[in-house]
Amino acid sequence: LAQGMSVITGETGAGKSIAIDALGVCLGQRTESAMLREGQNRADICATFHIAPNSPADKWLKAQELQDEDNPENCILRRVISADGRSKGFINSIPVSASQLKELGQFLIQVNGQHSSQRLLKNDYQLTLLDHYCAHNDLLTKVQKQYRQWKDLQQQVANFQQKCAENEAKKQLLQYQVEELDEFNLQENEFAELEEEYNRLANSEELTALSQSVLNLLSENDELNVDSLLYRAVQNLEELHALDPHYNDALTMLQEALIQVQEASSEIQHLSSNIEPDPYRLQEVEARMSQALQLARKHNVKAEELVALHRSLRQELDQLVDFADSEDALIEQEKQAYAQLLENAQALSASRQKGAEKLSTQVTKGIKQLAMENAEFSIRVEQVENKLTAHGMDQVQFILQANLGQSAQPLAKVASGGELSRIALVLQVLT
Repeated sequence: LAQGMSVITGETGAGKSIAIDALGVCLGQRTESAMLREGQNRADICATFHIAPNSPADKWLKAQELQDEDNPENCILRRVISADGRSKGFINSIPVSASQLKELGQFLIQVNGQHSSQRLLKNDYQLTLLDHYCAHNDLLTKVQKQYRQWKDLQQQVANFQQKCAENEAKKQLLQYQVEELDEFNLQENEFAELEEEYNRLANSEELTALSQSVLNLLSENDELNVDSLLYRAVQNLEELHALDPHYNDALTMLQEALIQVQEASSEIQHLSSNIEPDPYRLQEVEARMSQALQLARKHNVKAEELVALHRSLRQELDQLVDFADSEDALIEQEKQAYAQLLENAQALSASRQKGAEKLSTQVTKGIKQLAMENAEFSIRVEQVENKLTAHGMDQVQFILQANLGQSAQPLAKVASGGELSRIALVLQVLT
C-alpha cells in the first residue's frame, strides 16, 4: 500500500474481505482449517510493515529482541496454517505466539469495518474516545483515585453505623448498670469496714462484757489482778538484783511486762468506752451490706469486687460513647472527600465540554469529506451529579444529523452502517 490513501475495489465475491482476513491472521487473529482452500494442506501468509524509528512498534520489537538488526525499518509477520487448524507464527523469522503477534499488531494497524464500528454506539466507549481526545489523563486519574477513596469512606461510615446499632443494646445495658452502681456509690474498702462495724454493733454487749472481764483480770479487780501481782514481783526482783546482779535480765523483762500490761489495760479501756449499742446504725449497716451483696450476686462477683467492677463497666461504657462520638468525624471526612471529588469531577466535565465542542467541529468537517456533505456531528455532555462514578459525573452521547431536514438523534437511532464506519474512521484519525 502506497503512502496516503489506497482503495481496493471490486464486485461482491472478488476477494476484498479475504485480503483483510489474511492481514488479520498475520496480526494474531484466531485461525481454523476452514480458512484453507479446498484440497490444500497448508497456507503461508506474510505481511511486511515499514517501522518508523522510535515508534511504539519499534520500541516493542527492541524490548522483545525481535528486531531485524540488518533491516530494522522493516518487520515481516508470517503465519503458517496447517490442515488441522493449528498455526505457527513468526516475527522476522523468529517463532512467536499468537498473543505476541496480536500485541505487536495493535501498534501497526487498526481495521475498521461496519461490525467493528458497533462499539461507537455504546456511551461508555464514546466517553473513552472523548477523554482520549481531551488528553486530561492526570485529571481523570485523580477523579478515579478520589472516587475510590470516597467510596471507601462511604463503606466505613456504613460499617460504623451498623456497629453503632449493634452496640446500642449493649450501651443501654451498661448505662443502666453504671447508673445503678453510681447511685449505690460503694467506696474502696468500704465493704470490709462495714463488716467490721457490723460485728462491733451486733456484738456490743458481748464486747463490753468481755472487755470488762479482761480489765478485771489485768488491773481493776481490787483483790487480785495481773498489774498488782507483776508490780509486787518487780519489787521483789529489785531486792534480788541489789543482792545479785545476775537477776538483771529477769528484772528487765518483768518491768517491760508490767509496762505492756498497763498499756494493754489502757487500750482496752479506750476501746470499750466507745462501744455503745446503736440499733439505728446497725440497721443502716445491715441494709447497705445487704444491698452490696445483692448487687454482687447480680453481677456474679464478690462484694469486695464491686468497686473494681464499677470502674471496669464505666470504662467500657466510656469507650462505647467515644466510639459513637467519632461518627461525626468520620462523616465529616466522607463529606470532605465528596466535595474534593465533586470539584475535580466538575473540572473534568468542563474539560469534556470544551473538548466536545472542538471534536464535534472536526468530526463534522471530516465526514463531509467522506460523502456526508449535509451531515452535522455533535457531542452532548450532560452532568448527572447524583450519579458520580469513577469516570466523573458526565453522560456522553454522540449525536448525528445525517441530512438536511432531519432531526439530530443519537448515533444508535439514525446512523447507517456505512455512516457509522465513516464516523469511526474520522474519530480514529482525530483521537
